Amino acid sequence: MGDPLPSLMAPDFDVVRKPLHLKHDNGNHTLVPQALLTLGKHAAQRWSSWPRIVAQKCIKCGICVDACPVEGKALQFNDGKRTSPPVYNYSKCIRCFCCQEMCPKKAIDVESPLLYRLFRKRS
Repeated sequence: MGDPLPSLMAPDFDVVRKPLHLKHDNGNHTLVPQALLTLGKHAAQRWSSWPRIVAQKCIKCGICVDACPVEGKALQFNDGKRTSPPVYNYSKCIRCFCCQEMCPKKAIDVESPLLYRLFRKRS
């Protein structure tokens, strides 16, 4: 069904894998794409849900820290001695919620922004 696959292939096609902040011929960075990338990242962090540790439930086992897939970890123990619950660095957090899934005491809640709570579809 449809066109034969070889007729759809473009053997001379070259994928350009460059970061969004491309350079002009004169060597100056384009500001608009970089600004949009920064704004988009900021908006995504502001308008998406995020994990929050409930200190009263946390047993400071560190499973959530170990489960974090982010290089450099998005949550860590401040004191290194596990005398207080881990603390998030939300600028690193990718909102994967692996920490919440792995917590044996269900000590990680999901917080949602106010606008999300106001406009979410209610069943």
